[in-house]
Amino acid sequence: MDIVLVGCRGFGKEHLRIYSKLGYDVAIVERDPEEARRCMEQFRISKVYENYEDALRSNADIIDLVVPDGLHYEMGTLAIRAKKNLLVEKPITPDIDSGISLIQQANESKLKFMVAEQFYFDPSVAEALRRIKNGEIGTPHTVIVRHQSYRKLEGWRNEKGMVGRGILIDEGTHYIDTLLNFGGNFRSLRSFVHRTWDYVGEDTAEAVFNFENGMHGIFFYSWNYPEYPLIPEFEIIGDNGSIYEDVGTKPLEPWTQRKRKTAYGDIIVNGKHIPVETYDVIEKEIGGFLESVEKDEPVPMPPEIALRDIITIDRIYKASSD
Repeated sequence: MDIVLVGCRGFGKEHLRIYSKLGYDVAIVERDPEEARRCMEQFRISKVYENYEDALRSNADIIDLVVPDGLHYEMGTLAIRAKKNLLVEKPITPDIDSGISLIQQANESKLKFMVAEQFYFDPSVAEALRRIKNGEIGTPHTVIVRHQSYRKLEGWRNEKGMVGRGILIDEGTHYIDTLLNFGGNFRSLRSFVHRTWDYVGEDTAEAVFNFENGMHGIFFYSWNYPEYPLIPEFEIIGDNGSIYEDVGTKPLEPWTQRKRKTAYGDIIVNGKHIPVETYDVIEKEIGGFLESVEKDEPVPMPPEIALRDIITIDRIYKASSD
């Protein structure tokens, strides 16, 4: 199976790490010869294309796009038209209509299409959901998901047209995905999205949710929180107990440096630390996608899930402007 990765810088190296680990030789699209050389020294690279058009004309079975958000739709459409199965880093696209279009195009062409959202595959979220279903905290009534950091925005993330709107639609997508995986569909929400520094989009977002199952949700996401505390990034409160992330086992390093390749730490269930069997969530998502292509099976994360996340983010933006 032939794979072409577009975007071998930054998080693209995590994709290359998995392909090499799984034994796949991968072609890359990279115009910078020095960057291409560095990738070839680290990973199993079979070929370097200097432009995307040449890659699309190749015999590749899969195009893997690790590019700025604003390029997902155009480059994804070209891949589908070239009859390539498509893997795209989150978010699916910065806007809803483009996301719907990519899904429709892939379905009509009978091609596999998946959005790489590693938080969806996190083992701590899966274990928490299993224990909630088993009734270990009674009836859940509140879910809290939050993430705070203090980060400078550089490169394409501060270029209008590349990032979509702001940090919520970029990396905040991870935490919206977690919130919805716990809460399900929602009836209504209220939100406040704002910026406190010189940036093309927002740097902080808050929202409260009313879910169809009767639960309530609290969401907070910010890149402008100086001296932020280390607190659980998810909590589920029931009428007979609670589950939340164990911050003592939380991986804090950047993804390219962390040894524990999960989004979250272990969980605390009713006051007791529960070790979670861990695995590499990026390997789980990419390996699952490769298997779906090889065996012609459904992808492990349907793109409709990624579309759900973007629809929710769009609602947060609109509710904030009401």
